[in-house]
Amino acid sequence: MNLKDVYLQQDPQRHSLMVRCRFRLNGKPDELHPGQMGILITLAKNGCCNQRTLVRQMNCSAASVNTSIKRLEKSGYVKKETDPEDLRSTRIALTEAGKALAEQSISCMKEIGEIQLDGFSQEEIEQLITFQNRIMANMERFLEETEKKGEL
Repeated sequence: MNLKDVYLQQDPQRHSLMVRCRFRLNGKPDELHPGQMGILITLAKNGCCNQRTLVRQMNCSAASVNTSIKRLEKSGYVKKETDPEDLRSTRIALTEAGKALAEQSISCMKEIGEIQLDGFSQEEIEQLITFQNRIMANMERFLEETEKKGEL
């Protein structure tokens, strides 16, 4: 995997906003809220899964993911289905329209990533990835510490 691909897999919320801006610039409708694109891309890459898995993978609150799923379901991009291995559990899956929009979103993300990284050397991209990983680790540590203390 090349370094640009590694960079593009990081921080889906930031990319979501950029892709929404790109959609607006291209005259396409503003169909998605920021977290919704992350859900579509996660489902496209990993297949259907339950809401708990989405919460964990996206590092968002259950309420936020639930709201996004409801909006995506209403728009016809995702559907809920019973998990055949556990009939008490519900999985979230992309519809055909959701798959198409996820692919379009991934393509846009790559294009925007290319624009962002234009003129950067491989060494600079490596440094950027290292810095972003450290930033994410700091934020995750903060969340863990405040959760343990019962803060926020």
